[in-house]
Amino acid sequence: MDNRWIKYILITLIILILAACGGSGIPTSAQSSGEEGEAQEEISAEDAPGVQEIDPAIIFADRCARCHGVDRSGAKGPALLPESLTQDAAVYQAIIMEGSGVMPAFSNRVSSEEISALVEFILSDPQ
Repeated sequence: MDNRWIKYILITLIILILAACGGSGIPTSAQSSGEEGEAQEEISAEDAPGVQEIDPAIIFADRCARCHGVDRSGAKGPALLPESLTQDAAVYQAIIMEGSGVMPAFSNRVSSEEISALVEFILSDPQ
Protein backbone atom coordinates (compact mmCIF):
# COMPACT_ATOMS: atom_id res chain seq x y z
CA MET A 1 0.00 0.00 0.00
CA ASP A 2 1.17 3.49 -0.78
CA ASN A 3 2.29 5.62 2.22
CA ARG A 4 -0.20 8.25 1.14
CA TRP A 5 -3.10 5.81 1.67
CA ILE A 6 -1.78 4.72 5.05
CA LYS A 7 -1.61 8.37 6.17
CA TYR A 8 -5.13 8.97 4.85
CA ILE A 9 -6.50 5.95 6.72
CA LEU A 10 -4.73 6.92 9.96
CA ILE A 11 -5.98 10.51 9.79
CA THR A 12 -9.52 9.28 9.08
CA LEU A 13 -9.36 6.89 12.05
CA ILE A 14 -8.10 9.65 14.35
CA ILE A 15 -10.89 11.97 13.23
CA LEU A 16 -13.50 9.25 13.81
CA ILE A 17 -12.13 8.47 17.27
CA LEU A 18 -12.07 12.15 18.23
CA ALA A 19 -15.61 12.62 16.93
CA ALA A 20 -16.78 9.62 18.97
CA CYS A 21 -15.21 11.10 22.11
CA GLY A 22 -16.96 14.42 21.56
CA GLY A 23 -19.86 13.52 23.84
CA SER A 24 -23.60 13.57 23.43
CA GLY A 25 -24.06 17.33 23.35
CA ILE A 26 -25.71 17.23 26.78
CA PRO A 27 -23.95 19.67 29.10
CA THR A 28 -22.24 18.17 32.12
CA SER A 29 -22.40 19.83 35.51
CA ALA A 30 -18.96 21.37 34.91
CA GLN A 31 -20.11 22.79 31.59
CA SER A 32 -23.44 23.97 32.97
CA SER A 33 -21.70 25.78 35.82
CA GLY A 34 -20.09 28.08 33.28
CA GLU A 35 -16.57 28.44 32.00
CA GLU A 36 -14.14 31.19 32.91
CA GLY A 37 -15.20 34.55 31.53
CA GLU A 38 -18.52 33.36 30.16
CA ALA A 39 -21.74 34.97 31.31
CA GLN A 40 -24.35 32.45 32.41
CA GLU A 41 -28.06 33.17 32.13
CA GLU A 42 -30.03 31.93 35.13
CA ILE A 43 -33.00 29.78 34.22
CA SER A 44 -35.38 28.51 36.86
CA ALA A 45 -36.97 25.08 36.65
CA GLU A 46 -40.35 26.78 36.08
CA ASP A 47 -39.01 28.80 33.11
CA ALA A 48 -37.39 25.85 31.36
CA PRO A 49 -39.36 22.62 31.25
CA GLY A 50 -37.08 19.61 31.23
CA VAL A 51 -34.47 21.24 33.48
CA GLN A 52 -33.93 18.84 36.36
CA GLU A 53 -33.97 19.97 39.94
CA ILE A 54 -30.78 19.38 41.94
CA ASP A 55 -30.97 16.22 44.07
CA PRO A 56 -28.19 16.47 46.65
CA ALA A 57 -28.71 12.85 47.76
CA ILE A 58 -27.75 11.66 44.27
CA ILE A 59 -24.76 14.01 44.14
CA PHE A 60 -23.67 12.79 47.58
CA ALA A 61 -24.02 9.14 46.56
CA ASP A 62 -22.05 9.78 43.37
CA ARG A 63 -19.33 12.10 44.68
CA CYS A 64 -19.07 11.80 48.47
CA ALA A 65 -20.29 8.43 49.75
CA ARG A 66 -17.08 6.64 48.73
CA CYS A 67 -15.15 8.52 51.42
CA HIS A 68 -17.84 9.73 53.83
CA GLY A 69 -20.02 6.60 53.85
CA VAL A 70 -23.35 5.92 52.20
CA ASP A 71 -25.11 6.78 55.46
CA ARG A 72 -22.80 9.80 56.02
CA SER A 73 -21.38 8.18 59.17
CA GLY A 74 -17.81 8.37 57.89
CA ALA A 75 -15.35 6.00 56.25
CA LYS A 76 -12.01 7.27 54.93
CA GLY A 77 -13.41 10.77 55.43
CA PRO A 78 -15.16 12.15 58.52
CA ALA A 79 -18.84 11.73 59.32
CA LEU A 80 -21.07 14.32 57.68
CA LEU A 81 -23.94 14.37 60.14
CA PRO A 82 -25.40 17.51 61.73
CA GLU A 83 -24.16 16.55 65.20
CA SER A 84 -20.56 16.28 63.95
CA LEU A 85 -20.65 19.45 61.83
CA THR A 86 -20.23 22.42 64.16
CA GLN A 87 -19.07 25.12 61.74
CA ASP A 88 -21.12 27.57 59.68
CA ALA A 89 -22.42 26.43 56.30
CA ALA A 90 -19.93 28.77 54.58
CA VAL A 91 -17.03 26.75 56.02
CA TYR A 92 -18.35 23.51 54.50
CA GLN A 93 -19.08 25.23 51.21
CA ALA A 94 -15.45 26.42 51.06
CA ILE A 95 -14.13 22.95 51.94
CA ILE A 96 -16.18 21.34 49.18
CA MET A 97 -15.14 24.01 46.68
CA GLU A 98 -11.45 24.25 47.54
CA GLY A 99 -10.72 20.88 49.15
CA SER A 100 -9.01 20.27 52.47
CA GLY A 101 -6.26 17.84 53.40
CA VAL A 102 -6.73 14.74 51.24
CA MET A 103 -10.17 15.85 50.08
CA PRO A 104 -10.02 17.18 46.53
CA ALA A 105 -11.58 20.45 45.39
CA PHE A 106 -14.95 20.06 43.69
CA SER A 107 -15.43 23.60 42.34
CA ASN A 108 -14.40 22.40 38.89
CA ARG A 109 -16.56 19.26 39.08
CA VAL A 110 -19.93 20.47 40.36
CA SER A 111 -21.78 23.77 40.12
CA SER A 112 -22.02 26.24 42.98
CA GLU A 113 -25.75 25.47 43.17
CA GLU A 114 -24.97 21.77 43.61
CA ILE A 115 -22.40 22.59 46.31
CA SER A 116 -24.97 24.73 48.16
CA ALA A 117 -27.47 21.88 47.94
CA LEU A 118 -24.85 19.45 49.27
CA VAL A 119 -24.13 21.70 52.25
CA GLU A 120 -27.85 21.90 53.07
CA PHE A 121 -28.01 18.12 52.69
CA ILE A 122 -25.15 17.34 55.07
CA LEU A 123 -26.45 19.84 57.64
CA SER A 124 -29.87 18.15 57.62
CA ASP A 125 -30.85 15.00 59.50
CA PRO A 126 -30.49 11.85 57.40
CA GLN A 127 -33.76 10.27 56.25
